[in-house]
Amino acid sequence: MISNQGLCKYDIKVANRKMILELLENNPPLSRIQLAKITSMSPTSMTRIVNDLTELNLITEVECEYTGIGRKSTMLSINPNAFFTLGVSVNTYYIEFCIMNFKMEPIFHKLVYMDSSKKISQKDLVDLCYSEYLIFLKESDFSEKIIKIIGISFPGSVDSQKKYIISCPCFNWKKDYTFCSYFEEKFKKPICIENDVKASLINEYYRHPTHRASSIAFLVLDNGIGCSFMQNGIILKGINNGAGEIAHITLDHPHSKTYCCSEAESCYCPPEDYRYNLCTSYILYLAREAGLQCKTIKDLSNAYLEGNSLAIAFFKSISVQVSAILNLIICLYNPEKIILGGYTMHTAPFLLDLALSNTDLFYQDVAENIKIELTLEPENEPILGGAVVALNYHRDKLIESSFLI
Repeated sequence: MISNQGLCKYDIKVANRKMILELLENNPPLSRIQLAKITSMSPTSMTRIVNDLTELNLITEVECEYTGIGRKSTMLSINPNAFFTLGVSVNTYYIEFCIMNFKMEPIFHKLVYMDSSKKISQKDLVDLCYSEYLIFLKESDFSEKIIKIIGISFPGSVDSQKKYIISCPCFNWKKDYTFCSYFEEKFKKPICIENDVKASLINEYYRHPTHRASSIAFLVLDNGIGCSFMQNGIILKGINNGAGEIAHITLDHPHSKTYCCSEAESCYCPPEDYRYNLCTSYILYLAREAGLQCKTIKDLSNAYLEGNSLAIAFFKSISVQVSAILNLIICLYNPEKIILGGYTMHTAPFLLDLALSNTDLFYQDVAENIKIELTLEPENEPILGGAVVALNYHRDKLIESSFLI
């Protein structure tokens, strides 16, 4: 049962119902009696909560195998068809769609590649998303009516409460209020928007509850780099939604210049500063400088696995930078767990072991007992996170509004 310290009756009612839903999400079907025991609630209170959630169509009674001993209990489970959400992930390279049911199960998924060489306006991007969305619906054989809300996973700094983009280097947008409003107008559905790295961490936390920790950092190495932080299930965003923007930390590079950890073509840092970071384009540039003729990270990874001496030396040097970033996160935030994701990490997963082998680069007294591991969803973190963000928002609104009728 939720403690009533500092909470009004309304808040307690909402929190208790969300707690029951989470128990049913993360366990096999449970009876009212089992739920009452787990939560230390009275049977009367539990019956009231179950009735409320049943009326909202969020839970359902299920048949379970009967042992023939004692009275048969009515078991309860999440109703997977209570409602569906649409996750949308966008960046300069592709648009991605995913329909998710109320059990957080992805039902249908599609990725559409874009021409990254062309600049695109906010309106044009929304129009493109909508035209591809209509094709996606036809291919998935889903009716538009069943989708209640859309969750957008977006590359850049966003204000998820006020629904606007603070900055998006990859599209060269700043302080944009038009994208979200036009998206809602075009799709005729409510939307949520979240930074893609934060959405990735939200997906990891909610869809993999057995891997939760009290404090988590999620590091992404991809077309850019980014990080998100979570404390007790709450994303830490900072006063300007800038928490985790490690791509803009300046570094001292061996060439005695100041470098920015952001993507080469699209940072707002002074143009005279050379763009240095572990984004895929810069890694490939460094590989070519080292004499490796590889067009993709996959090519580099294959060369390493085949025992190419240049590739082995190259990844060892890159691992030093990964170690430095991990040590920075450890010293600044000291989380219980650090999760690594993004294209670079799931294409070259051995990079984590190489980074962890650089023990002299870690502040050992602080790093002790911190779990550092790869994401459980190496290719779909942002898109699934967008769908989960929308699901949680719509679920909470349903529960909250039921007490205001």
